[in-house]
Amino acid sequence: MNKSSLETAMSSSLAIPSSPLRGLGFSSSSVESVLRTAVSVGVRPLLLELLAGRLPPEHFRSVIARTALDDERRAAGAAIAGNDVYPIVHGGVVSASVDLAFGGMRTRVVDADSDFLSRHFFLAWNPNGKMHSVSAALSNCFSDPVAGCRVRSLSALAGEMTRNLEKQDWRACGQGFLDYNREFQAWSKSYLSPSVASRMSSLVSRAGKDRLPGWKHPGAGDAESVLLVCDGRSETISFLRSEFQSCGWEFQPVRGQGGLQVSLDTPGQKLTVSAPHRVDFIGAADLGADARIAVEGTCLACAVGPRLQIDCPFVHALQGDMRNGWNATVDRA
Repeated sequence: MNKSSLETAMSSSLAIPSSPLRGLGFSSSSVESVLRTAVSVGVRPLLLELLAGRLPPEHFRSVIARTALDDERRAAGAAIAGNDVYPIVHGGVVSASVDLAFGGMRTRVVDADSDFLSRHFFLAWNPNGKMHSVSAALSNCFSDPVAGCRVRSLSALAGEMTRNLEKQDWRACGQGFLDYNREFQAWSKSYLSPSVASRMSSLVSRAGKDRLPGWKHPGAGDAESVLLVCDGRSETISFLRSEFQSCGWEFQPVRGQGGLQVSLDTPGQKLTVSAPHRVDFIGAADLGADARIAVEGTCLACAVGPRLQIDCPFVHALQGDMRNGWNATVDRA
């Protein structure tokens, strides 16, 4: 396929898939922003170079991350989303630190064993449940007179969580979640959902803290969703799955995902772009990027499924009709 056909195929009228996790703390808006940026007119020359094998994927991802981050911050009127965009773009478990001079995030991939994660870390959410209110949490965080101290405290927790993941100390990770709950509730005043806290208190009481040492909300909190740590025993996992599924919640292990992926199926003439969601292990410290706080905070997050995907059959480009050429899907694998 020649360059002009590919450019024609990159229609600006593509549909971005709607996330099934919207409003539950899994950064669905940032996933959509990353996908939108990856196929936007502004980065089309880079995409063409990437597909031609003349641009390293790492460089393409870096540009997409910074562009999507700037777009999210401009739309929000606040320096948010650093701990959302970068893990989504780069994949895996990512430690992301605010760089005030650069305006973006310094990142490093954490050596977290995938089997350890999927055995001890689980996500649960009510697909029809209460969603979080990001605006309320942000308002409280930015107006806090000791916000800088909050950022430093959360950054210290992120460092501890990183070390505990690398040591595969699931008990310490569980305690880290409880410490985060306390710190971020004190800062945001709106993080903990009373109904979810009550549900988790009951679960911990029945399972025992030795089996279920900690949990937290994903994202801004106050939604019907949780990230929890357990002992990894099959009977514990079966108990938790039964408890959540009996009340209509989804329940799945944390399985790390690769980041933004772009591929061209030449025989099938189809361009595919996909990106994961993300769950924060220790979040919120990226708010230090905002001028109202101006403290270099560090967060920790993991890219997780389901992936959102858009693809374009190039036959539409050859026919000169791309109005309905893009398909949006959710890959639950």
